[in-house]
Amino acid sequence: MSPSAGTFSFSQSMSENSVVANSDYAVAIVDAPSEILPKPYSNPLNSIFDGKWEIGVTAYSGSFCDVTIAKPAERDVPFSYAVKTLRPQWRQSQLALAVLQREAEIGQLVSHPHLIPVLDAHISAQTPYLVQPWLNGKTLRYFLSRKRSPNFREIIWMIRQAAEAMAELERHDFCHADVKPENIMISPTGHLTLLDLGLGRRFRESVSPIDHFVGGTPKYMPPEVLDKSATIDSRSDIYSLGCVMGEMLFGEQFLLNELKANAIAELFRQLLIRDEILRNTGLQHILRQTESLLCSMLAVNPKDRPQLVSQLVRELIILELSSMI
Repeated sequence: MSPSAGTFSFSQSMSENSVVANSDYAVAIVDAPSEILPKPYSNPLNSIFDGKWEIGVTAYSGSFCDVTIAKPAERDVPFSYAVKTLRPQWRQSQLALAVLQREAEIGQLVSHPHLIPVLDAHISAQTPYLVQPWLNGKTLRYFLSRKRSPNFREIIWMIRQAAEAMAELERHDFCHADVKPENIMISPTGHLTLLDLGLGRRFRESVSPIDHFVGGTPKYMPPEVLDKSATIDSRSDIYSLGCVMGEMLFGEQFLLNELKANAIAELFRQLLIRDEILRNTGLQHILRQTESLLCSMLAVNPKDRPQLVSQLVRELIILELSSMI
């Protein structure tokens, strides 16, 4: 199922400013590993990593890791893999190792079309690393920062895809714990993939330091994360996804202040005035249902949110189908 054409042109947006190439290799000037399209790449250095991977340029450096474009060594295939390695200064850090280990654990255990997989991992190697597919596309942050806002139908469609990935994590007793636009990849066709599983938390008892680590991005963190006695579970991801949904609907202003129900209602009133699809198709009742759902996702008390991500997915599907009528 895909939305009708609107303000968010996937294929056109993806092709702009993706890669700057010369005759030997392509280098992307980007802010996330997902911003590179690797197809034109060739590797004149012929660098082999761990005897298995021919690696090219380092495309991205995160908090702990470098991400390098790669392909299987000695095989005539495209550079379509990403090798994520801990940088030297972090290889003795138990926390950094735990982050990489958790991403490998979840990425190899949980399989879903909207969740980034881990294809190979060697955490105990001299240079700890994992391997993932290289995804063509751009992060949601890329579009939001350039004011390329999706229309209402597209927002529901994309939030539903993210929620389906979260529901699969929930089914395996994990929550993502860092849902934000930077960790949401959008392909040229609008397919969404949830990235960066390193801060994922296990619901049940675990000896991993990640399950006791207060991490995430403040603007998208639910209130209970700072309460050491509170339970962190998939309802925390629901809150973060609500923040993402609000930002997609209303822009960054949505995150600047603690919005009460009446303030959210006013933002929805303005959206009705602004969004041509909503005006022309008389979807005001859908807008009211969306407002109610968003308010519940952003409830301060986790008990007042949808209690399961699978329940949230069902509600999003109903909204999505209703908006197509």
